[in-house]
This record gives sequence, structure tokens and C-alpha cells, in this order.
Amino acid sequence: MIGTGGPAAPGSEAAGGGDSGVPVFLGLGANLGDPLAQLARAVRALTVRFGDLRTSGVYRSRPEDGSRQPDYLNAAVRLTTLEPPDDV
Repeated sequence: MIGTGGPAAPGSEAAGGGDSGVPVFLGLGANLGDPLAQLARAVRALTVRFGDLRTSGVYRSRPEDGSRQPDYLNAAVRLTTLEPPDDV
């Protein structure tokens, strides 16, 4: 896991300051430099902005096009917000 946490508490910043929010699922991936550190930085930045998150484990996958490049590290994040999709 690259981060832990439970659902956003009602009224928290992660819930948009109200009593409810909309669940949002984001896919994260990196394959250059230090991918695990990049995923961890992304989760920290999302936590600062949205509060508590839920995160998946980290999974390794090969590039889809079969090109000669490093494997990807991938994860999913669930957050809760009242922000419109284009703002997330």
C-alpha cells in the first residue's frame, strides 16, 4: 500500500465541507525515474487537497504497446468530494 485511510469524515474537507460528497476513483501510474516515489508523492498531494483517501495496493504492469520501456507501477485512489470533475 502506498497510503492508508478510511472514508472521509462527514463535514471534512475531503467531503467538500458538507455532510456528503461524491466518491471519485483515480488511477495512478508511473514508469520512469522512481515510480514508487512518484505514486507516494501523488497520494500525499491528493491527501493534502482532499483529506483521507482509500488506496489500493501497487500493481506492476507491462506497457500496452509492447514497447521497450520499464514496467508501470499502478494504483487506484478513492476520495470523496463535492468538486466538479474538471476541478479534480
